[in-house]
Parts: sequence; C-alpha cells; structure tokens
Amino acid sequence: MTQKGKYFILFQIELSVNPLEVYKKCHAHGIGKHCAFFYMSWAFEFEKTGDFKRADQVFSEGFKNSSQPIDELEEAHK
Repeated sequence: MTQKGKYFILFQIELSVNPLEVYKKCHAHGIGKHCAFFYMSWAFEFEKTGDFKRADQVFSEGFKNSSQPIDELEEAHK
C-alpha cells in the first residue's frame, strides 16, 4: 500500500461515527501494526477525549511493535 493509501484509510477512520472502535477493531486484526501514523492517529483520538493514559498506552503499543517511522512516533509522543 502506498503512503497516500495509508493516509486515506486513516482519514476515513477519523470520519467514522466511532473512530476509537474502528481503531480497536483494526488493531485486533493486525491492521496498521507496524505503521507509526496508525498509532499516532489512534492516540490523538484518545487525547481529544482527555484520556491521556489510554493515549500513552497506544503509543507504547506502537513502540512495542517497532512501528515505522519510529522517529515520527517518538516525536509525537513527546
């Protein structure tokens, strides 16, 4: 999948009625497992609701799965 394709999928998730549920289901099926932007977008959804603990858990999952580009994930997690 191209980089544009990945962004398009993340954009579609953001437009869904319940993006947190979509991220959870994608993750359960291994979708986005190694994509840093997947974890960044998912964590951002938690941050929007004020759930910074869950956002941090999502970032941790991204680090554990060696998602790429890791430097982007590290920068977003600061």
